[in-house]
Amino acid sequence: WVLFPLVAFYLVQVLERENQYFGFIVAYNWASVLQNAIYLPFAVLFELAIISGDGAYFTNLILLCLVLAYTWFVTKTALNVSGFVASGLVVLDVGLWIMVNKLTETMLLSPA
Repeated sequence: WVLFPLVAFYLVQVLERENQYFGFIVAYNWASVLQNAIYLPFAVLFELAIISGDGAYFTNLILLCLVLAYTWFVTKTALNVSGFVASGLVVLDVGLWIMVNKLTETMLLSPA
């Protein structure tokens, strides 16, 4: 939750968008609230095996694409950058999230 805003703090300096940083982080955080409100009910139903099968996987893919598209839009708009730069920032965000998740899982599953 803290890693991407910290990395973004330094990236906006490279992109010469320091003045837009705080507005971007506020929009980014509120966007994640909206994304979780949409995605969380599906995730709970999926994890409880109330919904399953190919339809569930397809729905998951559609919701993920919508979340990524919305994050891209918020990034592009709030930082006033090109679509290509916004895509790179979204990919970075997802990559950092995956890295932190894998590290956390490894730490939790490793014997003490």
